Amino acid sequence: MQTNTLTTLLGGETYTATRIDGTTEPVFIRQLPVKIYPVFLEAIDDEPRMVDILCDKPAGWSETMSPESFDFIATRGDALNQDFFYRWAQRRLARQEKLVPGITDRMLTASRLPNTSPNSPSSPA
Repeated sequence: MQTNTLTTLLGGETYTATRIDGTTEPVFIRQLPVKIYPVFLEAIDDEPRMVDILCDKPAGWSETMSPESFDFIATRGDALNQDFFYRWAQRRLARQEKLVPGITDRMLTASRLPNTSPNSPSSPA
């Protein structure tokens, strides 16, 4: 799914989302303004919060969506924002790296989860 010029001019796309109870609601999946990027980055591992942010809805709103609508919003929101958001994140990391050389590698190492594959000695028996 690509972003077209009209979507960019409008700042996103309207989508008819279906709630768990079967009712529908028109929502606007937005291209996030740059000032929201830090909030979106904090939510990077919390997909329900990301969906709430993408649609400018209160916390927990995404939990009322059907799985199909939730998935569509998350996927489409990624497509609408990935180019600009990823370039912003790269610039941010480059600035941090200039200030504190090696910080990116240290952050990546610190954020790695323990190996929980079935053959790992640390995996539960």
